Amino acid sequence: MISEIQNMDQQVVRLLHASDTHNMHNQIETVFPFPEADIFIHTGDLTEHGAMEEFHSVNEWFGRIKHRFKHILVIGGNHDVHGNRGTIDLKNVLSNATVLHHEMADAVLKEFGLQIYGSPWCAWKPSADPGGKDHLFGQIPNAIDVLMTHGPPLHIFDTADYEEVGKGKKKKIVCYTWGSSPDLNDAIQRAQPRVHMFGHLHEQRGVYQRDQSGNYVGGVEYQAVPGHRFPTTGGPPKDWPCDLISCNAMCNHEGHEHALSGEAHAHIAGPARLILAQRDGEHEHWHFSAF
Repeated sequence: MISEIQNMDQQVVRLLHASDTHNMHNQIETVFPFPEADIFIHTGDLTEHGAMEEFHSVNEWFGRIKHRFKHILVIGGNHDVHGNRGTIDLKNVLSNATVLHHEMADAVLKEFGLQIYGSPWCAWKPSADPGGKDHLFGQIPNAIDVLMTHGPPLHIFDTADYEEVGKGKKKKIVCYTWGSSPDLNDAIQRAQPRVHMFGHLHEQRGVYQRDQSGNYVGGVEYQAVPGHRFPTTGGPPKDWPCDLISCNAMCNHEGHEHALSGEAHAHIAGPARLILAQRDGEHEHWHFSAF
């Protein structure tokens, strides 16, 4: 499919987005083999407890797969920094990847002309809210192509729970948000990234993409109960600057599955997401499509 939409004049870069693998990295390709890609992007929660032995296992995995990609880009999630209180230097431990710590992926920019910025979870921030006092979203530069964070903006793929209220025609679903931040919304409105990749909310794995009419299509893909997609607050506002929004937490949500079905176990519930970046020349804007 990808080869059919390319032409000889286009520059094409294949991005593969993963997130929230929680020590199950060695299980992924037994159920969801990776497609070919140029850049592998992981937006955090590689581990469960942020322990050194967990990072060593992740780094060994990166070592085994790095020959398949030109770059591996990683940021830390809350599970990666809370257990060690941010004292482990991920740049040193994850030697088989490029760890972005509030910075641009310079090697990617040099090779492809693609601006990818990583804003990891700050160790001093609770899991429920990455914003507030001393957040670092103000460091996100303007006019980047891809923003990597661990958590979502407020009201975009941030529903952690819900309930049905009312009866009959007045019945509706009320969604409850968690793990998001209006401070990230403000930073995105200022910085205007073309793509935002994150994870954090396992029950919100999904993608939104702007169509030719300017509307967002897509939504949540995660199903705690087979055949029923998990609710969400709705799509981004029409004036949202991102053309593509990918929440790709790949681990299931045991809590919701157990509550709804009575049994659950941790597993990789969905594949890494392939995103195609295309442009007609080095002075043109990148266009992004999810597959």
